Amino acid sequence: YIGFPISTITFAGRMRGNWSSKIADVLLIAIGIIGQPVLVEILKEPRNAIIKQYQTMFNMDDVELVFTEDAVEAIAEKAEVQKTGARGLRSIIENVMLEIMFDLPSEKDIEKCVITKDVVLNGGDPDKIIKKNLA
Repeated sequence: YIGFPISTITFAGRMRGNWSSKIADVLLIAIGIIGQPVLVEILKEPRNAIIKQYQTMFNMDDVELVFTEDAVEAIAEKAEVQKTGARGLRSIIENVMLEIMFDLPSEKDIEKCVITKDVVLNGGDPDKIIKKNLA
């Protein structure tokens, strides 16, 4: 307890400038506050969230990129287990997406790419939905 319950600190509150981001992250990781729910929020909520960045890149190739909720939670869990906190999220997603990003553009008939928990944890292939021919 530091004048208010520590459990009330949120990612959104830190983004508004209530705390210096770096100091807050170090403090929150050290005392174990940044857990899976906050990491999931960091992956999805900010305007420049990592997941949104990848979705934008895939949209350039006319492919919709979708992360299942289980996949997002698995990414956050990996960061928590590795004790990298928010700073390790990008590295985890890059490792998951690297091969997919290079293979997918050559597959011109893909409409949607779905990243599942299996892809995150085991390096499996994503679910790919083929475009329907409207000819």
